[in-house]
Amino acid sequence: MSDTRTLCGRGVVLTVLTATLLGLVGCGAAASSTTDIAPASAVDRSDGLRIDGELVADRELYEAARGGTVTLYTSGSQQSETAISERFTEETGISLTFTRLATAKMTERVQSLAGADRLDADVIRTADPAFADRLARSGVLVPYDPPSVDALVASGAMQAGRPVISCYSMAYAFAYNNRVVPPEQAPRRWADLLDPRWADGRLGTARPTGAGSAPTDFVNRHFGAEYWQRMAANGVRVFDAGVAVQADALARGEIAVGTFPADVAFAAGRAGAPITFVVPDDPDAKLSLAVLSLGMTQVGLENPAARVFVNWSMSKAAQRFAAAQAYVPARTDLGPLPDVPFGLPQLGTPGVEPFTLADQLARKDEALAIWNAAFRFRPGS
Repeated sequence: MSDTRTLCGRGVVLTVLTATLLGLVGCGAAASSTTDIAPASAVDRSDGLRIDGELVADRELYEAARGGTVTLYTSGSQQSETAISERFTEETGISLTFTRLATAKMTERVQSLAGADRLDADVIRTADPAFADRLARSGVLVPYDPPSVDALVASGAMQAGRPVISCYSMAYAFAYNNRVVPPEQAPRRWADLLDPRWADGRLGTARPTGAGSAPTDFVNRHFGAEYWQRMAANGVRVFDAGVAVQADALARGEIAVGTFPADVAFAAGRAGAPITFVVPDDPDAKLSLAVLSLGMTQVGLENPAARVFVNWSMSKAAQRFAAAQAYVPARTDLGPLPDVPFGLPQLGTPGVEPFTLADQLARKDEALAIWNAAFRFRPGS
Protein backbone atom coordinates (compact mmCIF):
# COMPACT_ATOMS: atom_id res chain seq x y z
CA MET A 1 0.00 0.00 0.00
CA SER A 2 1.12 3.59 -0.37
CA ASP A 3 1.39 6.53 1.95
CA THR A 4 0.93 9.91 0.29
CA ARG A 5 1.61 13.20 2.06
CA THR A 6 1.11 16.62 0.52
CA LEU A 7 2.63 19.79 1.96
CA CYS A 8 1.54 23.14 0.53
CA GLY A 9 3.31 26.44 0.99
CA ARG A 10 4.54 29.43 -1.04
CA GLY A 11 3.17 27.92 -4.23
CA VAL A 12 5.13 24.69 -3.81
CA VAL A 13 3.41 21.34 -3.68
CA LEU A 14 5.66 18.61 -2.35
CA THR A 15 4.35 15.10 -2.66
CA VAL A 16 6.21 12.27 -1.00
CA LEU A 17 5.32 8.82 -2.14
CA THR A 18 6.58 5.76 -0.33
CA ALA A 19 5.44 2.23 -0.89
CA THR A 20 5.45 -1.16 0.74
CA LEU A 21 5.10 -3.57 -2.15
CA LEU A 22 4.80 -7.32 -1.79
CA GLY A 23 5.90 -9.86 -4.32
CA LEU A 24 8.65 -7.86 -5.97
CA VAL A 25 10.38 -10.95 -7.33
CA GLY A 26 9.33 -12.86 -10.43
CA CYS A 27 6.81 -12.14 -13.15
CA GLY A 28 3.29 -10.78 -12.99
CA ALA A 29 1.19 -7.63 -12.94
CA ALA A 30 2.11 -4.97 -10.40
CA ALA A 31 -0.45 -4.26 -7.71
CA SER A 32 -1.81 -0.87 -8.72
CA SER A 33 -3.87 2.04 -7.45
CA THR A 34 -3.90 3.55 -10.94
CA THR A 35 -5.75 0.84 -12.84
CA ASP A 36 -8.69 3.19 -13.35
CA ILE A 37 -6.33 5.07 -15.68
CA ALA A 38 -4.72 2.10 -17.43
CA PRO A 39 -4.47 -1.65 -16.76
CA ALA A 40 -1.54 -2.82 -14.65
CA SER A 41 1.62 -3.66 -16.58
CA ALA A 42 3.39 -7.00 -16.62
CA VAL A 43 6.47 -6.55 -14.42
CA ASP A 44 9.39 -8.98 -14.41
CA ARG A 45 12.09 -8.52 -11.76
CA SER A 46 13.75 -11.91 -12.12
CA ASP A 47 16.78 -10.46 -13.95
CA GLY A 48 16.81 -6.72 -13.62
CA LEU A 49 13.57 -4.93 -14.48
CA ARG A 50 11.40 -5.53 -17.53
CA ILE A 51 7.96 -3.98 -17.95
CA ASP A 52 5.65 -5.38 -20.61
CA GLY A 53 8.69 -7.21 -21.96
CA GLU A 54 10.87 -4.10 -22.41
CA LEU A 55 14.16 -3.71 -20.53
CA VAL A 56 14.02 -0.78 -18.11
CA ALA A 57 17.08 -1.60 -15.98
CA ASP A 58 19.62 -4.40 -16.13
CA ARG A 59 20.37 -6.44 -13.03
CA GLU A 60 23.31 -4.27 -11.91
CA LEU A 61 21.43 -0.97 -12.20
CA TYR A 62 18.23 -2.28 -10.64
CA GLU A 63 20.01 -3.80 -7.67
CA ALA A 64 21.84 -0.51 -7.09
CA ALA A 65 18.57 1.44 -7.35
CA ARG A 66 16.60 -0.66 -4.84
CA GLY A 67 15.88 1.31 -1.70
CA GLY A 68 16.74 4.58 -3.40
CA THR A 69 14.64 7.69 -3.89
CA VAL A 70 14.22 9.99 -6.89
CA THR A 71 13.84 13.77 -6.52
CA LEU A 72 11.91 15.36 -9.39
CA TYR A 73 11.27 19.04 -10.08
CA THR A 74 8.37 19.46 -12.48
CA SER A 75 6.03 22.00 -14.05
CA GLY A 76 3.57 19.27 -14.98
CA SER A 77 0.19 19.25 -13.26
CA GLN A 78 -0.01 18.06 -9.66
CA GLN A 79 -2.69 15.48 -10.45
CA SER A 80 -0.86 13.86 -13.34
CA GLU A 81 2.51 13.89 -11.56
CA THR A 82 0.89 12.23 -8.55
CA ALA A 83 -0.53 9.45 -10.74
CA ILE A 84 2.78 9.03 -12.59
CA SER A 85 4.67 8.88 -9.30
CA GLU A 86 2.30 6.24 -7.96
CA ARG A 87 2.63 4.16 -11.12
CA PHE A 88 6.42 4.42 -11.07
CA THR A 89 6.61 3.27 -7.45
CA GLU A 90 4.13 0.45 -8.04
CA GLU A 91 6.08 -0.88 -11.01
CA THR A 92 9.63 -0.38 -9.71
CA GLY A 93 9.43 -0.39 -5.90
CA ILE A 94 11.43 2.87 -5.90
CA SER A 95 10.06 5.93 -4.08
CA LEU A 96 9.81 9.34 -5.68
CA THR A 97 9.53 12.87 -4.28
CA PHE A 98 8.35 15.63 -6.59
CA THR A 99 8.20 19.39 -6.24
CA ARG A 100 5.64 20.95 -8.55
CA LEU A 101 6.11 24.58 -9.63
CA ALA A 102 4.61 26.78 -12.32
CA THR A 103 7.01 27.18 -15.24
CA ALA A 104 8.12 30.72 -14.33
CA LYS A 105 8.70 29.79 -10.69
CA MET A 106 10.51 26.63 -11.76
CA THR A 107 12.89 28.72 -13.83
CA GLU A 108 13.62 31.07 -10.93
CA ARG A 109 14.12 28.28 -8.40
CA VAL A 110 16.37 26.07 -10.51
CA GLN A 111 18.53 28.97 -11.65
CA SER A 112 18.89 30.22 -8.08
CA LEU A 113 19.78 26.82 -6.62
CA ALA A 114 22.09 25.89 -9.48
CA GLY A 115 23.88 29.23 -9.18
CA ALA A 116 24.47 28.56 -5.49
CA ASP A 117 25.51 24.93 -6.18
CA ARG A 118 22.56 23.75 -4.05
CA LEU A 119 20.32 22.12 -6.66
CA ASP A 120 19.05 18.84 -5.20
CA ALA A 121 16.86 17.69 -8.11
CA ASP A 122 17.81 14.41 -9.79
CA VAL A 123 15.52 15.00 -12.75
CA ILE A 124 13.82 18.13 -14.12
CA ARG A 125 10.63 18.13 -16.20
CA THR A 126 9.66 21.50 -17.71
CA ALA A 127 7.06 22.83 -20.13
CA ASP A 128 9.58 25.43 -21.39
CA PRO A 129 11.87 23.90 -24.08
CA ALA A 130 14.03 27.03 -24.18
CA PHE A 131 14.64 26.78 -20.43
CA ALA A 132 15.57 23.11 -20.78
CA ASP A 133 17.96 24.05 -23.57
CA ARG A 134 19.60 26.74 -21.39
CA LEU A 135 20.02 24.22 -18.57
CA ALA A 136 21.68 21.83 -20.99
CA ARG A 137 24.00 24.50 -22.37
CA SER A 138 25.02 25.58 -18.86
CA GLY A 139 25.71 22.00 -17.75
CA VAL A 140 22.85 21.81 -15.21
CA LEU A 141 21.38 19.01 -17.33
CA VAL A 142 23.82 16.35 -18.46
CA PRO A 143 23.74 13.78 -21.28
CA TYR A 144 21.96 10.52 -20.54
CA ASP A 145 20.74 7.89 -23.00
CA PRO A 146 18.02 5.54 -21.70
CA PRO A 147 17.76 1.99 -23.10
CA SER A 148 15.06 3.21 -25.49
CA VAL A 149 17.43 5.76 -27.08
CA ASP A 150 17.17 4.27 -30.59
CA ALA A 151 13.36 4.43 -30.54
CA LEU A 152 13.49 7.96 -29.14
CA VAL A 153 15.91 9.15 -31.81
CA ALA A 154 13.72 7.56 -34.48
CA SER A 155 10.68 9.34 -33.01
CA GLY A 156 12.48 12.70 -32.91
CA ALA A 157 12.23 12.85 -29.11
CA MET A 158 15.98 13.23 -28.51
CA GLN A 159 19.44 13.19 -30.00
CA ALA A 160 21.83 10.57 -28.69
CA GLY A 161 24.33 12.01 -26.24
CA ARG A 162 22.27 15.18 -25.65
CA PRO A 163 20.79 16.12 -22.26
CA VAL A 164 17.17 16.98 -23.16
CA ILE A 165 14.48 14.41 -23.94
CA SER A 166 10.94 15.22 -25.08
CA CYS A 167 8.93 12.95 -22.79
CA TYR A 168 5.38 13.80 -23.97
CA SER A 169 3.21 16.80 -24.81
CA MET A 170 0.23 18.63 -23.37
CA ALA A 171 -2.54 18.90 -25.97
CA TYR A 172 -4.39 22.24 -26.10
CA ALA A 173 -7.77 23.03 -27.63
CA PHE A 174 -10.97 23.67 -25.64
CA ALA A 175 -13.38 22.04 -23.19
CA TYR A 176 -16.91 22.55 -21.86
CA ASN A 177 -18.98 21.84 -18.76
CA ASN A 178 -21.24 18.97 -19.85
CA ARG A 179 -23.85 19.80 -17.21
CA VAL A 180 -24.20 23.33 -18.50
CA VAL A 181 -23.73 22.67 -22.22
CA PRO A 182 -25.49 19.67 -23.83
CA PRO A 183 -23.02 17.73 -26.03
CA GLU A 184 -25.00 18.52 -29.18
CA GLN A 185 -24.59 22.25 -28.43
CA ALA A 186 -20.88 22.09 -27.59
CA PRO A 187 -18.37 23.97 -29.76
CA ARG A 188 -16.74 21.78 -32.41
CA ARG A 189 -14.44 24.19 -34.25
CA TRP A 190 -12.14 26.95 -33.10
CA ALA A 191 -14.44 29.48 -34.77
CA ASP A 192 -17.31 28.30 -32.55
CA LEU A 193 -15.65 29.89 -29.51
CA LEU A 194 -16.40 33.29 -31.04
CA ASP A 195 -20.15 32.62 -31.16
CA PRO A 196 -22.16 35.33 -29.34
CA ARG A 197 -23.81 32.68 -27.15
CA TRP A 198 -20.52 32.48 -25.18
CA ALA A 199 -20.49 36.25 -24.62
CA ASP A 200 -20.44 38.05 -21.31
CA GLY A 201 -18.14 35.71 -19.45
CA ARG A 202 -19.53 32.32 -20.50
CA LEU A 203 -16.19 31.63 -22.23
CA GLY A 204 -12.93 31.56 -20.27
CA THR A 205 -9.28 31.59 -21.22
CA ALA A 206 -6.10 31.60 -19.16
CA ARG A 207 -3.48 34.27 -19.70
CA PRO A 208 -0.69 32.48 -21.56
CA THR A 209 2.58 31.92 -19.73
CA GLY A 210 5.03 29.06 -20.17
CA ALA A 211 3.27 26.22 -22.01
CA GLY A 212 0.39 28.57 -22.83
CA SER A 213 2.47 30.22 -25.55
CA ALA A 214 2.02 27.07 -27.66
CA PRO A 215 -1.75 27.38 -28.25
CA THR A 216 -1.41 31.16 -28.54
CA ASP A 217 1.03 30.80 -31.42
CA PHE A 218 -1.11 28.00 -32.90
CA VAL A 219 -4.19 30.25 -33.05
CA ASN A 220 -2.18 33.20 -34.38
CA ARG A 221 -0.87 31.18 -37.31
CA HIS A 222 -4.14 29.47 -38.23
CA PHE A 223 -6.70 32.18 -37.51
CA GLY A 224 -4.77 35.44 -37.24
CA ALA A 225 -4.39 38.06 -34.52
CA GLU A 226 -7.99 39.17 -35.06
CA TYR A 227 -9.17 35.91 -33.47
CA TRP A 228 -8.06 37.10 -30.04
CA GLN A 229 -9.44 40.58 -30.72
CA ARG A 230 -12.88 39.14 -31.50
CA MET A 231 -12.71 36.92 -28.40
CA ALA A 232 -11.85 39.90 -26.23
CA ALA A 233 -14.68 41.96 -27.74
CA ASN A 234 -17.11 39.11 -26.95
CA GLY A 235 -16.55 39.58 -23.22
CA VAL A 236 -14.35 36.56 -22.50
CA ARG A 237 -13.36 35.97 -18.88
CA VAL A 238 -9.56 35.96 -18.55
CA PHE A 239 -7.94 33.92 -15.77
CA ASP A 240 -4.74 35.67 -14.85
CA ALA A 241 -3.85 33.05 -12.20
CA GLY A 242 -3.64 30.21 -14.72
CA VAL A 243 -5.37 27.04 -15.84
CA ALA A 244 -5.95 25.59 -12.35
CA VAL A 245 -8.24 28.48 -11.36
CA GLN A 246 -9.92 28.32 -14.77
CA ALA A 247 -10.51 24.58 -14.29
CA ASP A 248 -12.27 25.22 -10.97
CA ALA A 249 -14.50 27.83 -12.60
CA LEU A 250 -15.37 25.48 -15.46
CA ALA A 251 -16.12 22.62 -13.08
CA ARG A 252 -18.46 24.84 -11.05
CA GLY A 253 -20.23 26.13 -14.16
CA GLU A 254 -19.08 29.72 -13.64
CA ILE A 255 -17.96 29.53 -17.25
CA ALA A 256 -19.48 27.15 -19.79
CA VAL A 257 -16.57 26.77 -22.21
CA GLY A 258 -12.85 27.46 -22.11
CA THR A 259 -9.62 27.09 -24.03
CA PHE A 260 -8.05 24.18 -22.21
CA PRO A 261 -5.37 21.42 -22.03
CA ALA A 262 -6.54 17.82 -22.40
CA ASP A 263 -4.56 16.45 -19.45
CA VAL A 264 -6.22 18.91 -17.04
CA ALA A 265 -9.64 17.98 -18.44
CA PHE A 266 -8.83 14.31 -17.87
CA ALA A 267 -7.65 14.87 -14.30
CA ALA A 268 -10.73 16.97 -13.54
CA GLY A 269 -12.99 14.29 -14.97
CA ARG A 270 -11.22 11.61 -12.96
CA ALA A 271 -11.98 13.67 -9.84
CA GLY A 272 -15.66 13.87 -10.80
CA ALA A 273 -15.81 17.27 -12.51
CA PRO A 274 -18.23 17.51 -15.48
CA ILE A 275 -15.57 18.63 -17.98
CA THR A 276 -15.32 17.29 -21.54
CA PHE A 277 -12.37 18.08 -23.81
CA VAL A 278 -13.02 18.67 -27.52
CA VAL A 279 -10.71 17.74 -30.39
CA PRO A 280 -11.71 20.37 -32.97
CA ASP A 281 -13.17 19.32 -36.31
CA ASP A 282 -10.91 21.79 -38.13
CA PRO A 283 -8.98 19.55 -40.54
CA ASP A 284 -5.70 21.48 -40.42
CA ALA A 285 -5.90 22.96 -36.90
CA LYS A 286 -6.75 20.29 -34.34
CA LEU A 287 -4.33 20.43 -31.42
CA SER A 288 -1.43 22.53 -30.27
CA LEU A 289 1.17 20.48 -28.41
CA ALA A 290 3.26 22.02 -25.64
CA VAL A 291 6.26 19.73 -25.24
CA LEU A 292 7.32 18.62 -21.76
CA SER A 293 11.10 18.18 -21.66
CA LEU A 294 12.90 15.79 -19.32
CA GLY A 295 16.53 16.05 -18.25
CA MET A 296 18.99 14.50 -15.81
CA THR A 297 21.19 16.55 -13.49
CA GLN A 298 24.69 15.51 -12.42
CA VAL A 299 23.25 14.56 -9.02
CA GLY A 300 20.72 12.36 -10.79
CA LEU A 301 23.32 10.75 -13.00
CA GLU A 302 25.06 9.53 -9.87
CA ASN A 303 21.77 8.20 -8.42
CA PRO A 304 20.81 4.74 -9.79
CA ALA A 305 17.18 5.31 -8.81
CA ALA A 306 17.07 8.46 -10.97
CA ARG A 307 18.46 6.56 -13.95
CA VAL A 308 15.73 3.95 -13.51
CA PHE A 309 13.13 6.75 -13.40
CA VAL A 310 14.27 8.26 -16.71
CA ASN A 311 14.48 4.78 -18.26
CA TRP A 312 10.98 4.00 -17.01
CA SER A 313 9.58 7.38 -18.14
CA MET A 314 10.63 6.69 -21.71
CA SER A 315 9.55 3.03 -21.76
CA LYS A 316 6.56 1.95 -23.83
CA ALA A 317 4.56 1.17 -20.68
CA ALA A 318 5.10 4.63 -19.17
CA GLN A 319 4.45 6.36 -22.50
CA ARG A 320 1.16 4.47 -22.82
CA PHE A 321 0.30 5.47 -19.25
CA ALA A 322 0.93 9.11 -20.18
CA ALA A 323 -1.33 8.67 -23.22
CA ALA A 324 -4.03 7.27 -20.93
CA GLN A 325 -3.90 10.60 -19.03
CA ALA A 326 -4.52 12.57 -22.23
CA TYR A 327 -0.92 13.46 -22.99
CA VAL A 328 0.52 12.87 -26.46
CA PRO A 329 3.49 10.47 -26.13
CA ALA A 330 6.88 11.29 -27.62
CA ARG A 331 7.47 7.73 -28.82
CA THR A 332 5.86 6.84 -32.13
CA ASP A 333 6.45 3.09 -31.89
CA LEU A 334 3.72 2.33 -29.34
CA GLY A 335 1.27 0.78 -31.76
CA PRO A 336 -2.48 1.43 -31.57
CA LEU A 337 -3.72 3.38 -28.55
CA PRO A 338 -7.43 2.53 -28.60
CA ASP A 339 -8.36 3.87 -25.16
CA VAL A 340 -6.86 7.37 -25.39
CA PRO A 341 -9.16 9.86 -23.63
CA PHE A 342 -11.24 12.15 -25.86
CA GLY A 343 -9.99 10.27 -28.93
CA LEU A 344 -6.83 12.40 -28.98
CA PRO A 345 -4.99 12.12 -32.30
CA GLN A 346 -1.31 11.33 -32.02
CA LEU A 347 1.91 12.72 -33.45
CA GLY A 348 1.94 12.66 -37.23
CA THR A 349 -1.78 13.39 -37.57
CA PRO A 350 -2.50 16.43 -39.77
CA GLY A 351 -3.37 19.41 -37.61
CA VAL A 352 -1.51 18.11 -34.53
CA GLU A 353 1.39 20.53 -34.12
CA PRO A 354 4.18 20.42 -31.50
CA PHE A 355 5.55 23.80 -30.39
CA THR A 356 9.23 22.93 -30.71
CA LEU A 357 12.30 24.64 -29.30
CA ALA A 358 12.88 26.26 -32.70
CA ASP A 359 9.26 27.48 -32.76
CA GLN A 360 9.55 28.92 -29.28
CA LEU A 361 12.79 30.74 -30.00
CA ALA A 362 11.37 32.13 -33.25
CA ARG A 363 7.83 33.08 -32.25
CA LYS A 364 7.09 32.95 -28.51
CA ASP A 365 7.61 36.66 -27.83
CA GLU A 366 5.55 37.64 -30.88
CA ALA A 367 2.73 35.27 -29.89
CA LEU A 368 2.51 36.68 -26.38
CA ALA A 369 2.70 40.27 -27.66
CA ILE A 370 -0.27 39.64 -29.97
CA TRP A 371 -2.31 38.16 -27.12
CA ASN A 372 -1.36 40.98 -24.73
CA ALA A 373 -2.37 43.60 -27.28
CA ALA A 374 -5.74 41.96 -27.94
CA PHE A 375 -6.60 41.79 -24.24
CA ARG A 376 -4.88 45.08 -23.36
CA PHE A 377 -2.68 43.30 -20.88
CA ARG A 378 0.60 44.95 -19.88
CA PRO A 379 3.20 42.50 -18.48
CA GLY A 380 4.15 43.45 -14.94
CA SER A 381 0.89 45.25 -14.31
